[in-house]
This record gives sequence, C-alpha cells and structure tokens, in this order.
Amino acid sequence: MGGPSITPIMKFGRIDAVNAEESVATAKGRLILGEEDSKRLKLIYHPKGFTDRDIVALTGAHTVGRCDLE
Repeated sequence: MGGPSITPIMKFGRIDAVNAEESVATAKGRLILGEEDSKRLKLIYHPKGFTDRDIVALTGAHTVGRCDLE
C-alpha cells in the first residue's frame, strides 16, 4: 500500500506483569487462524473488551497486511 518497510520486532508478554504467570512467553495458541468465523472471533475477543467494530478493524488490518502461521 506504499508504506515503509519495517523490520518486525516482537516482544511477547505484558510490561505491567508482576510475574511470569501474568505474562506470556509466546503467541503460540493465542492467535486466531485465517478461517475463523465471526462467532469464534467474538468468543475470543469480546472477553478481552473488544467491540464488534474493534474486531472488524483488527481483522481488516490483517487483510491488508500479511499472516505468518509459524
């Protein structure tokens, strides 16, 4: 889409976590698959405080981005 190329640097976990149990070491098992339907997306994201509009924006951003399943 004409934007700059940015080298991805991912650090998983929460910076406000007090201990390892409150954080995560990896995203494995915490990300959705490309074939997830709207019911599954709502099941995953509503408890995290996402609205339907938030979910559409997030999944739409992934549509114009890329998906790395590894």
